[in-house]
Amino acid sequence: MRVADVMTRDVITAPPHATVGAATELLARHRVRHLPIVADGALVGIVSDRDLRAVGSDHPGAPAGADRGTPLGDVARAPVWTAHPRDPVQVAAATMRDQRVGALPVEAGGALVGIVASSDLLTALVTMTGAGGAATRLEVDLPHRPGALAEALRIVADAGVNVRSILTPHSDAASARFALQLDTIDARTVRARLRRAGFAVAEPGDGDGGA
Repeated sequence: MRVADVMTRDVITAPPHATVGAATELLARHRVRHLPIVADGALVGIVSDRDLRAVGSDHPGAPAGADRGTPLGDVARAPVWTAHPRDPVQVAAATMRDQRVGALPVEAGGALVGIVASSDLLTALVTMTGAGGAATRLEVDLPHRPGALAEALRIVADAGVNVRSILTPHSDAASARFALQLDTIDARTVRARLRRAGFAVAEPGDGDGGA
């Protein structure tokens, strides 16, 4: 899944000369938390609702001497961490985590084309993991050999069960643990067949989340 699949395309922006007070009202009116600052079509900064709330307070990170009439250009964060529409969502998530930011403006060809926030990445996580609805998470340890995953998936298919998604929460030199999200609320048959084939399957309550 790419950033383009989850980003907001209709981006609310403000110019550097807009005031802190006007930006606060803009965020509240549009119910957004991050405001890119754009000058002559170029991204020059960003502010969050948290940044604006700190203005005029005794917070250690509050800009000195700023108030509601201060221009955004004086309090905005710059340079800005950004994403590209074709970036995988996990790359955007890693950037947000590492840089401790809650949103990334999305640029393509030097133009602002969207913004992706942490809430968008949570939506992506739900979609990618197949969470929601009647499903069972089954965790299977597979050896690092060609065909091991295909063999396990064939066993699942032969049991008449569809695989909604596959993740790899753990891997080491000998094997990898695959988390299979199955379109069933009863995975006992699949679990038994995988074990008969010699695969190690986690017990219920050990992380497979199913019956």
